[in-house]
Amino acid sequence: SCLGVNETPEKIKDVINMLELVHKSCAVNSSKRAIQRWELSDIHQAGSSAMSIFFGELCLSIQARSLSQYVKQWILDRFAGALEDVYLGDFEGDEMDKKLLNGTSVNKMDKKLLNGTTGNKAAPKGEIRYNIDDEDAVVYVKLLSLHLSDDLHTKSVVTQQLCPLLRLLTVAYEERYGGEGIDNIDALLGCPVLLPDSSSSGVDFVHLSEAQKHTTVSTLFTAVSWFREIVNSFIYSAAFGSSNGSQPTQDQASVRKKVVSKLKCLLELEEEVHLCAKKCYTFSPPGLEPLPIPRDLVHNNPNSSAVDEIDEGKDIDADEIGRMSKEEKKAFNAIKQASKKKEADRLKSKQKLLKLKAKHEDALQKRLHSALKPLS
Repeated sequence: SCLGVNETPEKIKDVINMLELVHKSCAVNSSKRAIQRWELSDIHQAGSSAMSIFFGELCLSIQARSLSQYVKQWILDRFAGALEDVYLGDFEGDEMDKKLLNGTSVNKMDKKLLNGTTGNKAAPKGEIRYNIDDEDAVVYVKLLSLHLSDDLHTKSVVTQQLCPLLRLLTVAYEERYGGEGIDNIDALLGCPVLLPDSSSSGVDFVHLSEAQKHTTVSTLFTAVSWFREIVNSFIYSAAFGSSNGSQPTQDQASVRKKVVSKLKCLLELEEEVHLCAKKCYTFSPPGLEPLPIPRDLVHNNPNSSAVDEIDEGKDIDADEIGRMSKEEKKAFNAIKQASKKKEADRLKSKQKLLKLKAKHEDALQKRLHSALKPLS
């Protein structure tokens, strides 16, 4: 910390140099060195990258008012641009294009995702969704393309850093912590998100490949986390406005309206991710090991038509039974009883598998929900 009489240019420079070193040691530059699988595995199991932890510590320091204004400015200079460069895409085109969300995106991959022509077997068709700003939207959050990145570091680590980064910028900008005002990032409140299209996360989900299902659930999970973090970031401003205690302004009323709209979007998105997570056995939230699939579900599909196939033997009419000898009738009844027992055993087995499946899917849904950051 460097405050009051202890704040000197030399000390500020030392603090900033130290933070630069910490930042460099936390950053994993995948373009300069290979990322070892065990490193990513350790990060995944920890549930957070070193950079995310760094962001969290900076947040706490700002909230404790233990950082110089010069250090806070270094934080904004260093990380505000990273949010835009890494996570946001820009719209181009005329007003009608933006209103219809058919504007040309800067990223060529995003265009292909929207058209369903990426050629990536793990890619569901994309859609720009939840655009609260309507034709005023100038950016979107490109979550789907990040989760489909060929770079393992981007897919597994960078996506986890989004919410901690937003939290850091929010705290740095908030007036109650000496910032310039959260309106510096208010474009994030109403901007849309590039997600799997509503069909892929809805009625068509069961028809997706396993890789597409995993991409869909992973992207929706990050989107729910992002929406929750957005609400947490703007809820104080929406409730109390500026720190000077002035009356609510038109801007504050707009923020309140957008926060409520964001909450409605969040409810819809959470319902989607809960339903999809139950049907995607390969997904596990960051920091959690995959939930083992019960062996009986691996070797038996309770929805298979084979479970319903019952061989009741050849149909025999009453006249034919009447012409049977005593021994033939006895044999026929024995076959009939065996067929009924076989049918009962198959039905019992199917019911057991369905209960096991429902229990496993319920566990998948609960662990996903418990992994989400709580609303403020």
